[in-house]
Amino acid sequence: MMKTAKTLPLFSMTCLVFLLALSYLVTPAHAGPLAEVTALTPNPAAVPIGINMSEAEYSWGSFPSAADLAYIKSNNITLIRLPIAWERAQPTLFGALNSAYISGLRAFIAAAGSQGMTVIVDVHDYGRYNIKWAADLAANGVATPNTGSGESIIGSTAVPTSAFADLWTKLATSLKGTVGLGYYGIMNEPYDMGTTWPAIAQAAVTAIRSVDMNTQILVPGTQWSSAFWWPRDNGTLYTVTDPANKMLFEAHLYFDANGSGTYPQTYAAQGATPTWGVERVQPFLTWLTQHHVKGFIGEFGVPGNDPLWLPVLDNFLSAIQAAGVSGTYWNYAFHSPSDPSWWPVNDPMSIINNGQANPQMGILLKHNTASGPPAPTGLTAIVQ
Repeated sequence: MMKTAKTLPLFSMTCLVFLLALSYLVTPAHAGPLAEVTALTPNPAAVPIGINMSEAEYSWGSFPSAADLAYIKSNNITLIRLPIAWERAQPTLFGALNSAYISGLRAFIAAAGSQGMTVIVDVHDYGRYNIKWAADLAANGVATPNTGSGESIIGSTAVPTSAFADLWTKLATSLKGTVGLGYYGIMNEPYDMGTTWPAIAQAAVTAIRSVDMNTQILVPGTQWSSAFWWPRDNGTLYTVTDPANKMLFEAHLYFDANGSGTYPQTYAAQGATPTWGVERVQPFLTWLTQHHVKGFIGEFGVPGNDPLWLPVLDNFLSAIQAAGVSGTYWNYAFHSPSDPSWWPVNDPMSIINNGQANPQMGILLKHNTASGPPAPTGLTAIVQ
């Protein structure tokens, strides 16, 4: 799914407590003042809930700042999924990596690692590569993954599977051993891949393991990695293997009727219920159990401008943590001077807008603090 600037009638006492706590959250220095308080006790549980920090995948985007990291850490979030663009990392297929971009990426990972945080490097290209990225940038002033004039699917003549393997050989070689690096997310939301995706994913895993046997790998499903439709679209993906046995399968789940994450209708119009997220994630969780593999939810989110969605998020997080499955919320919207003038400042999906925490933050706090849901027993920690 392409990301764009992308009402509970009665609150329970628990929800009220966490929503009231929002007024005390610490904000990044560049985002406007909020009262500082002592951070809550970090979560000792083995199933952390993290955050996506999106912008570096766009042609104009930068990596999150030290202030952004400090804000996330102060709110007990220690797991970050960082989208990057294949085209920015490797401007020419089979060519050298972009040294400036990769240096910035390594510096961000190291900065996160110095604060005890873990980073997922997510190639955010939807199973494609825009061979005309530079031309699009020159013509339009901007370029973003999955929108260009030269988008070609992996496995095609223009973008052979060997090019994808080449990217991951070089990227893993460059990043391995960086303190703070936790996972390689080999591709975001591939779609319309037919039956080719398992073999393509295996090529990336094999390429990574040729140079790095230690870093964990996230293998997404095709058809936008839908958790609800996972058995139908990705039923045989368990055939992808990892000689290091450090691989997880990555699904995504949004709770609007079409699963797009755009939430075009109201909660009531979509017929949503507080347990909708719990019900929709079950096909993925069941598949994990059936095939004795580990899973991860790379994206999920709700609009903060309708409080009816908050119990959906809360119940969903309880369900995946109880199953031993970690995940990263979409999104932490940070802004930089390089943003285009038309780029939206307010995003109802974000946990923060204009220096003010949105209501979703209260739910994330609940699931990342010692007073939140306990770590499930008998399960191995997902982040080591």
